[in-house]
Amino acid sequence: MGLIAALMFFVVQAIALLMQTIGSRPITGQTIWIAFVSSGAVTYAVMRLVYWRAHTAGVPRVLDRGIAAALLWGAIGGAVAALAGIAYLEFILWADWFPALRRAGPLAGPAIPWWLAGVAIVAAPIFEEFIFRGLIFGGLRRSLGPVVAALASAATFAVVHPPASVIPVFVMGVCAALVYERTRMLAGPMAVHAIYNATVLGFQWIALH
Repeated sequence: MGLIAALMFFVVQAIALLMQTIGSRPITGQTIWIAFVSSGAVTYAVMRLVYWRAHTAGVPRVLDRGIAAALLWGAIGGAVAALAGIAYLEFILWADWFPALRRAGPLAGPAIPWWLAGVAIVAAPIFEEFIFRGLIFGGLRRSLGPVVAALASAATFAVVHPPASVIPVFVMGVCAALVYERTRMLAGPMAVHAIYNATVLGFQWIALH
């Protein structure tokens, strides 16, 4: 199910991006974020429906006993991922590896930033952690072990992101997988993801505006 979810995420993301660029409209940070959240929401809803209709046991849990400890581990993992993300952004902006990043940051535009930031910080972690940690990491872990599964699920997560963000997203994915392995509930990696997104988006908003 994890590989099916990953394929669905990628296909829906491509369709959402294509629909937003009809009429030769340019690809911007906003269109990429909207495509990501849309694909996450659709994949999450379909997977939840399949599990519900099939009465599947062992569905990844968001909350469980020990939630306070899970959120603490999530905060620690999120801080590590956020620091790595900021260091990476500082470097690529200094080296000017991706000039387009300066022209079209993910929060460029006068009307969308606040609601888009809210969606990225709240909705995206819920949808994407269920898919990439709950389904993909959880499935790979059963046959490959936690370390290889963490690296493989993080790599899968990274390759569906734009080239400029592959490295820090990979680091964030590893942190989220390790937190999930430690806590056995998705609240932990969701916290990692939310903290990472909030920090990186805030940094880009300041640096690019």
